[in-house]
Amino acid sequence: MKSFRRFSGSMLLLSFLVFLSFQVYAQVGSIPTPESIIGFKPGTDYKMANWDQIYAYFKALDAASDRVEVLELGETEMGRPMIVALISSPENLRNKEKYKEIQRKLADPRLSSDSELPRLVEEGKSVVLVTCSLHATELGASQMSSVMAYQMATENTPVMTQILENVILVLFPSANPDGVQMTADHYMSQNPGPGVRVTGLPRVYNKYTGHDNNRDWYMLTQKESIIIAKQMYEEWFPEIIFDLHQKGGGARIFLPPFADPLNPLIHPQIVRGLQLLGGYMNSDLIDAGYPWVQNQSGFTMWWHGGMRTAPYFHNMVGILSEAASANLASPQIPTEEQIARIRERPKPEPTINFPVPWIGDRPWRLIDIMNEDRIAVLAVLKAAARNKDMFIKNYYTMNKEAIEKGRTEKPYAYVMPADQHDVGAMVYFLETMLKQDTDFHIATSGFSAGGKT
Repeated sequence: MKSFRRFSGSMLLLSFLVFLSFQVYAQVGSIPTPESIIGFKPGTDYKMANWDQIYAYFKALDAASDRVEVLELGETEMGRPMIVALISSPENLRNKEKYKEIQRKLADPRLSSDSELPRLVEEGKSVVLVTCSLHATELGASQMSSVMAYQMATENTPVMTQILENVILVLFPSANPDGVQMTADHYMSQNPGPGVRVTGLPRVYNKYTGHDNNRDWYMLTQKESIIIAKQMYEEWFPEIIFDLHQKGGGARIFLPPFADPLNPLIHPQIVRGLQLLGGYMNSDLIDAGYPWVQNQSGFTMWWHGGMRTAPYFHNMVGILSEAASANLASPQIPTEEQIARIRERPKPEPTINFPVPWIGDRPWRLIDIMNEDRIAVLAVLKAAARNKDMFIKNYYTMNKEAIEKGRTEKPYAYVMPADQHDVGAMVYFLETMLKQDTDFHIATSGFSAGGKT
């Protein structure tokens, strides 16, 4: 049975106005804040979001914003959902297959021609791929990801508008969801707070690689690495890669340019690109009150097993940042006595690569790490937006030169005879190389090379 209640005209009008005001509020406030889903404001002292909470926020943001599209790309080694968030203008996201095709042609100039390049540059977008918290105890980036995504979904400044129009951000809120879940759950289980001495995770945060999943980028043995590599080498072919990490004491953040000596096998345009992006990041961090930035020290361009280094040989500009850690989400707060002793010491001399030395006389918190990471990523996006044409042209030119080098300089190719002692090992090797977008050709008849038939 349905019951009906008769309303007077004034009551109907009041009800309509209340409904209308709710609709207006719903439209203005329809983008959920991170704290509305996670349960607290990310960066709050003694609070750490686990992967379930971060995942829930990105799914909610996907449902609410036409600037954000969240895709589930598979499962981690421990069965958690691995997601990527595509963030750009609504029009760019609607036409993402078009931009993927443009990126593929830029990555492999054999699919296009110099005459087509002006159109690709004009129509294309800078593609920037960012990974957060590959090392799960370096948790600032994963905690920051929801804050930055919310900012990009809601901000309407001229700078953000230019970023959204000219850049497609391929954001992994965590490159290691299993580790983020374990690290956050262990930390929160200790009821952290002032005076509570928290301990680190008493076990490794990767199922198979232990600590260093950052050594997996030439082998691609883990599901997480394979999923990210597919976005790099099969789907998006980004011009720029940014891998966010944390370190110990000293400078509050390390940013490119990297330290000498230079690896001559890396294209000079990658080195120049890192100098440009480093300048943007350094400048914006100083403007935001984080001047304790160090460059050209400790980190080089020689090691090639990592997330930001393996892509150099795909002519992608690979950035590493290393923000100074706090005690997980517990702040490092010097006592008054410690501050007095610090200020009595002679101040460190500024250097060309560390012009504002950190002396340690102020607290350092998770929110500081998150702010540094967010400012640095947004600075890269701003640089990619303002210099879109340059990054696209450079990417095409580097790839064209690499192909020409393969045609005119040894080694032209590597031959793998079918008659192998361990055929399974050969197949595994070929599959691994295919995941990194390597070309293979199968001979249909016998031939001679290198004195062998």
